[in-house]
Amino acid sequence: MRTIRISEEVWHALVRRGKSGETMDEVLRRILRVGKAADDKPASKEKPSTRTMTAKVIGDKLLVVFGGGVSKDWRMPPRRDRTGVGKVLRSAARFAEKHGASDAQVKRIERALEDAGYYLRP
Repeated sequence: MRTIRISEEVWHALVRRGKSGETMDEVLRRILRVGKAADDKPASKEKPSTRTMTAKVIGDKLLVVFGGGVSKDWRMPPRRDRTGVGKVLRSAARFAEKHGASDAQVKRIERALEDAGYYLRP
């Protein structure tokens, strides 16, 4: 097994392409059309988070709340400011990951932004 360093932008692109419960190795294998792991064992699935999380945009703020009361909000830039929206998404994703969010929960943050009209892609 090897470790690689990737940018936040690449990480989030992989998260968006991942299916629920898929590891990053599985996402890359599917995208690159690479077979099973060398030891022929299926790659392990990500364990789902044991904490509930909600993400929504209220007014001009993104709010991420975990069960147990841990929460944080971010002021949203104008909708046309894709760079600013990306910065907020990366910050919110780091916060969520720090508090044990699953990949699916991190994706939920991006969906909340898109549902409110904030898009990273044209």
